[in-house]
Amino acid sequence: MSATVAQRFEKISNQLMRINPRLQVQEPDTKGVIWVYTTIFPDPKFRVDVQVYIVHLSESGTFFVRRKPQAYELRSRRMRETIKKAEALLLKFRQEHPRAAHHLGEAG
Repeated sequence: MSATVAQRFEKISNQLMRINPRLQVQEPDTKGVIWVYTTIFPDPKFRVDVQVYIVHLSESGTFFVRRKPQAYELRSRRMRETIKKAEALLLKFRQEHPRAAHHLGEAG
């Protein structure tokens, strides 16, 4: 189970490492911009979980820093729940904003 959780963790962290917390993009045929990170994770409390369990925010707050979880962390219920919810929200973002999703890299 930990290997699967580790793979899922890596997939999510790799996608988030491709963006930064303040990335704004304008989708074609729209007038305004979207903030990618806050659009993916609209709940500020959940963004804290993402920054605790999946990626860390740099001291300057301008980019994400890779996190290397210990084996025991991958077994924690809280981390597994965070990974599961992050996967669902990333998928939702890709479906709702297909022209902005390329910033996250490949889905597979």
